[in-house]
Amino acid sequence: MNDPSLPPVFVIGYPDDIGGASTELWHTLKLWRAHGLAVSLIHTWGPPKPKWRAKCASIGCQTHVVSGPTPDQLRTVPGLAGSTIVSFCNEEFLVAADVFRGLGCKTVWAGCMCYPFDQEKRHYNRCRPFDAYVFQSRHQLATLRDFYAEWGVSSDDMFHIPGAFDVTEFPFSPRPHKPGEPLVIGRVSRAAPDKFAADTFETMAKVKHPTRLRFLGVDDACMKVLGQPPEVAEMMPMGAESAQQFFSTLHVYCQLNGDAVENWPRSGLEAMATGVPIVAERKGGWAEMIQDGAAGFLCDSREEVADTISRLAEDEELRIRMAEEARRDMENYYTGPMPWGYWHSLFASVAAKQETIA
Repeated sequence: MNDPSLPPVFVIGYPDDIGGASTELWHTLKLWRAHGLAVSLIHTWGPPKPKWRAKCASIGCQTHVVSGPTPDQLRTVPGLAGSTIVSFCNEEFLVAADVFRGLGCKTVWAGCMCYPFDQEKRHYNRCRPFDAYVFQSRHQLATLRDFYAEWGVSSDDMFHIPGAFDVTEFPFSPRPHKPGEPLVIGRVSRAAPDKFAADTFETMAKVKHPTRLRFLGVDDACMKVLGQPPEVAEMMPMGAESAQQFFSTLHVYCQLNGDAVENWPRSGLEAMATGVPIVAERKGGWAEMIQDGAAGFLCDSREEVADTISRLAEDEELRIRMAEEARRDMENYYTGPMPWGYWHSLFASVAAKQETIA
């Protein structure tokens, strides 16, 4: 059911199986619909995948198909002109942002990176900034606040909203680790070379316990950074397994990045929900996501990373206890009132802005 007290929202972009922004969008749609928000989606551009169109329809979202972001095409979408639109880290939206602004749309930009896109900068050189901005972590907000302020974005238009997550999509199923068997350590991310650290294999080799490595989301460019994998490593391209399948095979999650600093790592939420303890670097969104020593471990050096994983390999009671604590943290936050409360405040702010301008 739609809540008539809430103005409908259009999303420019579409959910998918792969990509932090695409998966976050799906969970956000479920959150919005659970609270009665009427939502329509425009895939950029053309028809979306049938599987995802059916899933979006199953929760009450409408899909409008346009072949391109021209004013004539977009004017055919009922209710779009003058509406509130949201886009999650979608560069196609940034390219066409002027068109939506020309239709009188109020724009909400939910970028998922810790840097502004080039297309974003080009837009600000031509037009005023968007009407509201979403930051999934305080780290992202602190990193980008001054940049946006220089372009005239008010602090009142910057909203800290951690990425939505439906814990029911990731059943809690921690994999038991039997004495003497290899500890399975995994990581998953998009195949971007700057998300991989050159000393990853060297660090894993320092773990004082037999290990197996499973990396999902690796291509040739990433392998050039990582170097020759050890025999215990299984390197897989993105999409080789679903996230649920992948995490069910792990004992520990550890993602060591290169230059890229994580905003609000989606893989961390998936690991905690599934029951895979995380060992992470103490920086970026990891430092906000993980309660150190309770729902995971934050480390300041590669030596500490290897020692912490070694400890989890030898202390099964600790590993399972941390998995259970992390799952409780997920359930307490993501099934509580705050995720929707943040979005409700944003939409109320944009609606008030519309009334003032009108």
